[in-house]
Amino acid sequence: MGRRPGSKNKKNKFDGLSTEFKSSVDGISKEELQVRLAEVAKALELNAATQKADPDLAEKKQAVKDAGAGYGEQKKELRLKADFLIVALSDKGDEFAEQLVRLSLAAAEQNG
Repeated sequence: MGRRPGSKNKKNKFDGLSTEFKSSVDGISKEELQVRLAEVAKALELNAATQKADPDLAEKKQAVKDAGAGYGEQKKELRLKADFLIVALSDKGDEFAEQLVRLSLAAAEQNG
């Protein structure tokens, strides 16, 4: 159950579920499955609401965001420098750099 054709070598995404849970689903009616699904959906909503209301988690997320801010800005600047150098190399006739510029432009067009 749950595997797509041609995915024989891939790990089954349901392997992490307990055998007890999977066995409890076998043989129950469609209506019982719907009730179980509704219960799980409610539990998911409660989990999300609890997570959102957790002040400790929100504080830690903000701390991680603040701590990583400098890295993100530096990464953007380094990428711009690399792009600028590639364009400069391309302007000087470097074939590899020209290919990189073409690939970069094609990716930019695809991403909109």
